[in-house]
This record gives sequence, C-alpha cells and structure tokens, in this order.
Amino acid sequence: FLSLVGLAAWLLVLLAVLAVAHASVFQSNQRLKPRFQRDRRNIRPNIILILTDDQDIELGSMQVMNKTRRIMEQGGTHFSNAFVTTPMCCPSRSSMLTGKYAHNHNTYTNNENCSSPSWQAQHEPRTFGVYLNSTGYRTAFFGKYLNEYNGTYIPPGWKEWVAMVKNSRFYNYTLCRNGVREKHGFEYSKDYLTDLITNDSISYFRMSKKIYPHRPIMMVISHAAPHGPEDAAPQYTTAFPNASQHITPSYNYAPNPDKHWIMRYTGPMKPIHMEFTNMLQRKRLQTLLSVDDSVEKIYNMLVDTGELDNTFVIYTADHGYHIGQFGLVKGKSMPYEFDIRVPFYIRGPNVEAGGINPHIVLNIDLAPTILDIAGMDVPPDMDGKSILKLLDTDHTTGKLRLSKCKGMASLSAVQKPSVSSIKAQIYLQSMSTDASVNSEPQEGVYAAKRMCVCVCVCVCFRCFFLANDTVKCDVGLYKSLQAWKDHKLHIDHEIETLQTKIKNLREIRGHLKKARPEACDCNKYYYKSKYKSKLRKFKAGGVHPFRKGQEKDKKAWLLLEQKRRKKLRKLLKRLRNNDTCSMPGLTCFTHDNQHWQTAPFWTLGPFCACTSANNNTYWCMRTINETHNFLFCEFATGFLEYFDINTDPYQLVNAVNTLDRYVLNQLHVQLMELRGCKGHKQCNPRTRSLDFGESHTHSYRDWQIHFADTDN
Repeated sequence: FLSLVGLAAWLLVLLAVLAVAHASVFQSNQRLKPRFQRDRRNIRPNIILILTDDQDIELGSMQVMNKTRRIMEQGGTHFSNAFVTTPMCCPSRSSMLTGKYAHNHNTYTNNENCSSPSWQAQHEPRTFGVYLNSTGYRTAFFGKYLNEYNGTYIPPGWKEWVAMVKNSRFYNYTLCRNGVREKHGFEYSKDYLTDLITNDSISYFRMSKKIYPHRPIMMVISHAAPHGPEDAAPQYTTAFPNASQHITPSYNYAPNPDKHWIMRYTGPMKPIHMEFTNMLQRKRLQTLLSVDDSVEKIYNMLVDTGELDNTFVIYTADHGYHIGQFGLVKGKSMPYEFDIRVPFYIRGPNVEAGGINPHIVLNIDLAPTILDIAGMDVPPDMDGKSILKLLDTDHTTGKLRLSKCKGMASLSAVQKPSVSSIKAQIYLQSMSTDASVNSEPQEGVYAAKRMCVCVCVCVCFRCFFLANDTVKCDVGLYKSLQAWKDHKLHIDHEIETLQTKIKNLREIRGHLKKARPEACDCNKYYYKSKYKSKLRKFKAGGVHPFRKGQEKDKKAWLLLEQKRRKKLRKLLKRLRNNDTCSMPGLTCFTHDNQHWQTAPFWTLGPFCACTSANNNTYWCMRTINETHNFLFCEFATGFLEYFDINTDPYQLVNAVNTLDRYVLNQLHVQLMELRGCKGHKQCNPRTRSLDFGESHTHSYRDWQIHFADTDN
C-alpha cells in the first residue's frame, strides 16, 4: 500500500511538472514569437543569406527565376519596398555586414577603404558573423566578399571561409579557402562559381548537422551573378533570345536637361549601344538561371535534413542596375529606383507564406535582423533596425504601418548643437531676408563650406536662385506693380555695380599679364639672407599670422591638386596608348568582340560609352508613407532633384521647382541631420510630417542614399 501511494505521488508530481513545462513552452512561444530564447541554443534557427551581385528588381530579372519565386515568394514574404543605402558593391556590402550607413563605416567607393587595413581593424571585428560566432553559431561564408579583398587573411567570425579574391568572376578566379589560396580555371564542371559555392555550402551544412546536430548554422552564399562578365552555364546560353524586360519608359530617354550633369551630358544611345543592351540583358538573365537552380538545391537540402521549418532563408542583392535607362548604356551608382531598389524575400518560422509586405527594408537592416533572429540584442552602434517584428503572421495585414522612421528629429526637436546642426544654421542664415550678394562664402573657405550643400542661393533680398536655373521671388513682387518696379531698379543697380567691378578686374588682369617678370634664377642663399630677419620672426611662432586660417585649406588644396595631376598623368598615358575612350572627369568603358568568352558572343565590333562622372556625388532622402512617396537629392555640385514617385514612377521629370521654399528648407535640414546620424536611435527617430500643403499625421520612414562616384 505504501509503495502504491508512493508511485501515485510520483506520477502526480511528474504530471504536474509536464503541465508546467507545457504551459511554459506555450507562454514562451507566445511571448517570444518569432524571437527565440537565448538560453535554448539547441532550437535556435539556422540562417541562410543568399546574395546576388548587381541584380535589379525594376528591369524584370526576378520574372525568369521561377524556382526562386516559388520557394521564396510563394513560400515566404516579399518586401516590395527594399532599398540599398549606397548603390555600389563594396559600400553596400560593408553596410550589410556592419548594419551601418556608409558615413559610419567610411567605405564610399569600390576602391578606397574597401577591405583596407582601417576597415579590417575598425569594422570587420563588428560584423554579424563575429557576433553569431561568439554565441555558438556555425558560421560560413561562400563567394564574393568585398571588391578589394586580397585573400591573405580570414576575417574574424567565420568558421568556414571560401571567399573570392577581388571582384566577381565565373571562371579563372582565385578563392581563399580557409586561408589557402585556390586557383580555378575555365572548366564548367569544376570551376563555375555559382555551382561551386552552392555545392560547397550544401556539403558544409550537411557535415555540420551530422557532427554538431544541436548547433545552429549561419551561412552566406554570395553569388557573382548577374555581375559581369556575365558568363552563363553552357546549358543556358541559348535562353531568352528576345529578352526585352529592360525596355522601360525611361529606356533611352535622353538627354535630360532637368537632371544632374551626367544626365544632361548623356544623349540618346547609338544603334550599337542599343544592341549591346539587348544582349547584356539576355546574358544577365542567363546567369540568374544558375542562381535559380542554386536556391532550389539549397531548399531541397533543407527538406532532406529536416531543417526547413527551423531555418530562415533571406534572398536579396547588393544593389540594382540600369541597362539603357536615361541613355546610360549600363551600370549602377545612380540614385534612381532602378539602382537603389533590390529584391528582398524571406521565409522561415512564423513568416507568412505568399505575403507582400510594403514596409521599407534597407541593406543596413540585414545585420540587426540576423542578430534578432539569433536571439541576440542589436548593438547600439548599428544604424539599421531588425525587421523581425514585421514578419509575425499575426500582423502582416498588408496595411502600411510604419512603426519606425528612418529620418531626423524635427526642427523643434534639436536640443543640442552639433556639427550638422551648426551647418544647418549657417545655411538657414544664408536664406534670411538680410542676405545679399556680399554674404557669399569667400573662395578661400570653399573646402570648409562645401560640406553644406545649399538648396538655393539668395541673390537679393527678395529673390533666390535654385541650382536648377529656376528663380523664385516673394509673392508680393508678383502682386504689386510698384514693388516690382522698385525691385527691378535695385537689380539693375546691382548688375551695373558688378559689371563695373568685373571691368576693373579685367584691366588689372591685363596689366599683370603685360608686367609679368622674366624667370629668375636667383640664388636661394641670397634670398634667404635678405629675408633672414623676417623669417626669424616667424620661426618660433610657426605659421605666418596671415596664414593661420589658411593652413587647412592649403592642405585640402594640395590633396586636390595631387589628385588632379594623377588624373592628368593617367589621361596622357591613355592618349599615348591610343586609348580614346576616356575623357577627364568621366567614367567610360570599351567593349569589343573579345570581351565575352562564353556564348552568346558579341560580334558587332568595338564601341565606347561613358556611364558616370566624378561629380556624381550626392546625398538623397527616400520617403514612403501612406500619403507621400518621393525622392529628394542634393548633389555635390549644389544641384537638386525631386521626384514624386506616385505621379512619376519612372522619374522622367525633375519636379524640384514645384516645391515651396519652406519645404525645400525642411528637406535640406532633415537630410543634413541624417548625413551625420550614428546608431539606430539617431538614424531611426520619429519625425513630424513635412508640410506639402496638406494636413496629415502619418509618420515617415526617411533614409539616406549616399554615394561618391568612382570606377565601377
């Protein structure tokens, strides 16, 4: 009897424990949905990031990837408003790894600071790979890393490292395989990069799950496709003979006199250029068919291993692409939709199948999202924010609910002065009614003022001049005839004064030309002794008193002069080599019959095309909410562009001259604040809605596109 009582008591205790455990698991799932508990590492999800290089979403590249769409679009959620913050390979990839804007990881081009010693010391130890590896994830990287990665080291945080040395290729490349350089040739079965990294990643996943069945895996599979040289697998070289998805309303829409300099310079394409764009589109789509196969193979592997329901798979690209848009033969680096929009799909636990999510997602959100999936806190220095809460099936209603805002604090919310706010104050002072022609910055302080890109220039006390050759004046001048006459007299007087000044300056210049001294071989020792007493006065003091404020400008000028001379030397070298496809300040490329080494081949002979310019440097703000959908850009030249995407989805007309002066000021101040933000608290504040002549209370999600042009 006692033993039966003891057994019954034991059973009751066991049932109570099981009931408590069941309730605990249920509550945990509800509370942490879809986030996972940190102490339950054996059930933490696997994470697979599939990345493509130069893949557009606007030119129809996803339309040919039927397997990927079935797996990722029908089986997961498509973020229809996914963008990159810098439409160029290395800056965008650096942002993906670190979760930071370009101005915080300091990689602005594909050359400078791309995988540099500075990057390796400051930012590489703070990538999502490092964080996940430290918490028990089996981390692995396969494929293209950064454009200037030299293969001499393994970045921290990666258990398995199979990365391409330098830029994208499909054949004849070198890999760094766990610290050992591995050269590959031109044999499809052994060397084709897309297939190789797919097979390697699948083998690594299976091996890891066999040896470490309870440890989660994080893999990055970074494809070269559809980046040049656009080598398709042999079985796909005849596909898409009539590809035409790239012919959008902006295709060959040129010249564009209302846009920035390179767009005004670029005219309509020649017939050979148009033939090239057709073949380029075809070859790009062909390379993506192998990526399509890769996604299916990875999916089947997850099914076979029983890990599909415990794995998040993310598919995206480092930036978009253009093929003939606005007459630009090919490339990226522009602030327009075709270059900044990217495909973005995600599937996994609690992710709605077949869902379309309209929230804005950025490349800087990738790292925080991956950390959040792993159950980790997001470091405060990351500029992006996790999108995991947007994937909860209980809340994917399709309604545009922007719970976070990639913008700046409103003007009234600025509490303490900062560098950016001081610059904004300087700008606003220049816009006051007391400003005049004499308030323009002096030439000697050009470098210091250049960081403040002015929206407009106040040329008189009642009118101002937009950088787009548009003049706007106070409303009173258009209503009062007397006010109009008085102001016109004032303008005439100012013109006469300036003309007199210009005439005097020309006379002085002519006199100096006539009185130019001959070259002198003066003895430097005589010169030194003659001015020895004067030099002694400043020897201890350092800088000449009149030059103290000019030293920084002098250094900046010397750097610019060195760059100018370097470019001149390159130009002379090209001319000596009969390379006529180059012009100062332009980024050009040549194409000939030998460029593509795999079918289909180019047979129409050589041609040259220029696709960008050195002054294609800009800062932009892209805003989407329930009432507005626009792009606002400030170029380094002072030029402005504004597009209402709702009414002009292909950005054919620059509508900046339709904006009120007050709205321009608001946009400028917000953009200045965003250019200096650090960490998700500064880069994701809530802001007031801009006043576009409408009353609404919806919050914005603003974010920055930051780009400094260089060779692609």
